[in-house]
Amino acid sequence: MSLKLPDKIPVAAETYEALLRLGSPWPLDPRLQSLVIVTNDASDPCMVWASPKLTTYRAVWSKAAGGGFVEHASEWGDNVDIDHVFPRSWANLSGSNVNYVRLFPVWAEINRQAGGGREKSALRAGVSAPRTRGIIFAQELQVLKILGHEVGTASDPVEIFGSKRRS
Repeated sequence: MSLKLPDKIPVAAETYEALLRLGSPWPLDPRLQSLVIVTNDASDPCMVWASPKLTTYRAVWSKAAGGGFVEHASEWGDNVDIDHVFPRSWANLSGSNVNYVRLFPVWAEINRQAGGGREKSALRAGVSAPRTRGIIFAQELQVLKILGHEVGTASDPVEIFGSKRRS
């Protein structure tokens, strides 16, 4: 038996306006390069977002934690990265209009396995990121990273969700 891929976990956005459809914004900097979206969803009440051009994701997360929106990264353990759940390399592709990526604590081993393998491989193969009204929702690779589950390699990817979600 396989699991059903969760629907509607936002991981990237084209614009600030698209993020506003998800909830109320709490800017973390005056240039709106990082912010928290507070939602009405009890299972996902606060989402931390940043420009894929930033390199200070841990500092963004710390600022959100200092504001009481999320737990400090240290609550997740010692070997945790603050990761762009949607690959920054995909967001920064020439012609991409992704201006925000969602941040999330990810076990370092899982994050580096994904970034060094499947994410880079997808760049060579061509990235397809379906979107709805300016929001890109998680596909299996992103959900596995959030869960802290092994992602496998490009030639042998881990798949725990049986059927692909329809776009």
